Amino acid sequence: MSSVSKVRFLLVFALAWPVSALGHDVSSDEREVWAFIEQCQEAFKTESEKFHDCFHDDFLGWQYPDLVPRTARANREFTQVQFETGDTQVQDVRPVGIRVYGNFAVAHYYVQSIARDQNGQDVERRMRWTDVLLKEDGRWYWISDHGGEIQVVPQ
Repeated sequence: MSSVSKVRFLLVFALAWPVSALGHDVSSDEREVWAFIEQCQEAFKTESEKFHDCFHDDFLGWQYPDLVPRTARANREFTQVQFETGDTQVQDVRPVGIRVYGNFAVAHYYVQSIARDQNGQDVERRMRWTDVLLKEDGRWYWISDHGGEIQVVPQ
């Protein structure tokens, strides 16, 4: 396959992928929500301060290992430690389902990454997330979430 053919194939695949991944024609609102999630996940990957701007001030989210939900402030503190002690090498974010209800949305997605820990070891991470988003002043924010790392155990 020539390089031009490969580029065309990848472009067609990239444009069609959200439709097939979500199982239906994707609305402009759903695309907007997905673009927000991709932007925020990229900010996390690159350890950008912009990641913290993704959270509404009233955010309350519950990660699998946490005994109680985290506020936006607590989430910022935990994330800063992650930024200081690790480094995401590569990350793949995939939509599973998105529903938009006016200025609220619910998004389910999967994240797979390889992160280098403080000991210099590369660790594969697989995460599932359900996010609740709020659109305020024309901008989406995470208002709540649930999820985190999952263990894949061979049977």
